[in-house]
Amino acid sequence: VFFFGLWSDGRLYTLVKFITILMNLVMVFVILYCWPSQLQLLDIWSFDIYHYEVSMQVNIFSVFFLFVLDLLVLICSYYNSKIKASADIQILLFYLAANMFFVCSDFVSNALFYELQNVPFLFFLLNKVDKDYHVQHTHVDKNNVLNVSMKGSQQAIVMLLWYGLVSGMLLYIGYYKLYLKYLSSNIYVVKGCLCYDWDTNTALWMIFVSGGIKVALVPFHIWLSKVHVEASTVGSVLLAGVALKSGFYIHVLFWNSFIYATNQTNMDMLDGGSVIPHVLCVD
Repeated sequence: VFFFGLWSDGRLYTLVKFITILMNLVMVFVILYCWPSQLQLLDIWSFDIYHYEVSMQVNIFSVFFLFVLDLLVLICSYYNSKIKASADIQILLFYLAANMFFVCSDFVSNALFYELQNVPFLFFLLNKVDKDYHVQHTHVDKNNVLNVSMKGSQQAIVMLLWYGLVSGMLLYIGYYKLYLKYLSSNIYVVKGCLCYDWDTNTALWMIFVSGGIKVALVPFHIWLSKVHVEASTVGSVLLAGVALKSGFYIHVLFWNSFIYATNQTNMDMLDGGSVIPHVLCVD
């Protein structure tokens, strides 16, 4: 309500600047006050919904990613105000979804906001398709070139939807298997009592592949270059700066569990593969 109440008259950047600077100061205070031992796991809030515990907890990695998120949203909102682009809704949606993802530590909320981060990027791509369609029908002499541009945007939308569906379903199924086996909704509680049988290892591999798709590990990197190219500048910054790191954060949460489920050599080889698509995307 506070965000949308001050939406008009170009005051979004002023509001975002105030909120992000305040959040950065809070993060610095948390790091200095709680460092080092308490920051391994800091409880924020928890409540029950029909016997399901919704919990919010942060660790050192989530605090770092929240710090980066605030800085990038501040930069993107400033850039958006300067070029007078219509990306306010997308920036706010991503800011809220990413904040909740890095804070929520129960299975359902974590997976839900993991998927909701894709919605702003879908809007970025749909806006590009709409602009290309408008230009195509007002500049007939450039029809062939613009058809290629529209085709690229449409392909990016399809790939974003497909990778989001596959990644989200794998994460949901993996979380669901762990929830049924250990009867706890809290990720940190379940991590502390894992027994590495067939069901647990299957769930862990599903979670790992889901995070690998998000962070663009080889061979799940095909979608990245297409979406990066077709998204706007703000969309590309948020995608590279925060959204891709959501998959890495999933890996961080379960890294020790992954090591027990397989061996260290394979894990280093798989996670090292993410360097290749990032270099190709920059190129």
